[in-house]
Amino acid sequence: MRETKINEETRELLRRVEIVDPNRVKITQQLDRKQYKQLNAVLEALGGKWNRAAKAHVFDQPASELRAEFAKLVDKGTIATDSDYGWFPTPEKLATRLVLEKIGPLDGKRVLEPSAGEGAFASVAQRYGADVTCIELHPGRAEKLKQLGFETYCGDFLTMHPRTIGGLEHLTPQSRLFDAILMNPPFAPERADLMHVEHAMRFLARGGELLAIMAAGITFRTDKKTVAFRQLLEEHGATIEPLPEGSFRESGTSVSTVVVHYTQR
Repeated sequence: MRETKINEETRELLRRVEIVDPNRVKITQQLDRKQYKQLNAVLEALGGKWNRAAKAHVFDQPASELRAEFAKLVDKGTIATDSDYGWFPTPEKLATRLVLEKIGPLDGKRVLEPSAGEGAFASVAQRYGADVTCIELHPGRAEKLKQLGFETYCGDFLTMHPRTIGGLEHLTPQSRLFDAILMNPPFAPERADLMHVEHAMRFLARGGELLAIMAAGITFRTDKKTVAFRQLLEEHGATIEPLPEGSFRESGTSVSTVVVHYTQR
């Protein structure tokens, strides 16, 4: 994954912020609009949210962890932003509609949302009685998912295996797998969504269903990897349906998307 370079002026501003207990970061000097915008972008990428009452950016991590993280960030000089992660949150209404239309009853089923972001699909599944597990690469979002009550693993989904998820090592291989996987995988770098969906198939129990939002390019690209992916879906009777134009407008992107529905045989 590529990362965004932090310019030297913003790095210097990061050195001067005040990190105070329990979890707040205060900007201690007057900034012009451009300086504030650049610094605020970095603070938000780290998981901070501006709180007017506190007159500070408030984080989910304690101040002790923030100090260490800021020191590493200033030294490294780059940061992964939401666009670097290829992350655009799934609108709540869209997540609800897709689950209700495409997936059967979830009550009592084990459901996984990999690359969960803020847990749009996880929240819907939990609402309908599922036992939900999340995986999220971004530390700040992973912490928020934990606070929402989801069993959450922080890390790169592509490096994980069903044996490492859910603390179920004592069960049979089939019992470790999930009844449903609901996902909006990252689209960056290019073809990332294909890699994530193919990897997710390994986590599905026999008869389990996978619902994935993907870039519309999977329906027409002619590169070897995309063609092989379409063939895999065809062999398993999966469906690919276009989502309405503007489905992710509220999330800040106009990218054309489709929904894939796959059943593990």
